[in-house]
Amino acid sequence: MKYTIAKLVAPVFLFLGLLLPLSEAVAEKAPQIQVMALFHDKAMVKINGGNHLMKAGGEAVDGIKLISSNANFAVIEVNGKKKKYGLGAQVSTRLSKPKSSVVRIPSNRGMYRTNGQINGRSVDFLVDTGATVIAMSRPTADRLQIQYRETGTPIKVSTASELQNAWHVKLNTVTVGGITLHQVDGTVIDTEHDQAILLGMSFLNRVKFSQEQGVVVLEAKIH
Repeated sequence: MKYTIAKLVAPVFLFLGLLLPLSEAVAEKAPQIQVMALFHDKAMVKINGGNHLMKAGGEAVDGIKLISSNANFAVIEVNGKKKKYGLGAQVSTRLSKPKSSVVRIPSNRGMYRTNGQINGRSVDFLVDTGATVIAMSRPTADRLQIQYRETGTPIKVSTASELQNAWHVKLNTVTVGGITLHQVDGTVIDTEHDQAILLGMSFLNRVKFSQEQGVVVLEAKIH
């Protein structure tokens, strides 16, 4: 490769070449944050592995500030932007392009499966327009640390074979692709059978839902 840059200009480009990797290295060291516990106007937030009990309107920690909180979610300011986060949610501190608010889920042998998150924890969903709410089994709820016995309402649900005991719960956050909804109705069915999590109408009714050529399309509603 031939270099045609004048000797006087070359050091400037060399300096810029060194500066850019340095900027990327700084970005890589952005704080790692996770919401550990929620209280009224207080939240336990893990920042870079250390727990901090933050108060609403209190001092910022590494540029992270708690705006408000309750038993369901916290409003945290990161990089000057405020957003709601549920229990267990990991807060991204990097300035990046937001995910698309349009999610396309292709058919797999007539079924529509996609990954997502419940309360900040990764899950796999099966889209089911016949399910009234997001439904899951007890083992799944236990893995997601959903306190259905303590905070849920006992109910009866009709399955394909029988009437079963269940708990109605409120899910702090449900995320599919770039779409996140707060306070979504869910059901924990009293069964040991670890079935797929059904992405029911309590989520689908709150987004724009359509189906075209074997693909389910979800789009965030603009309020």
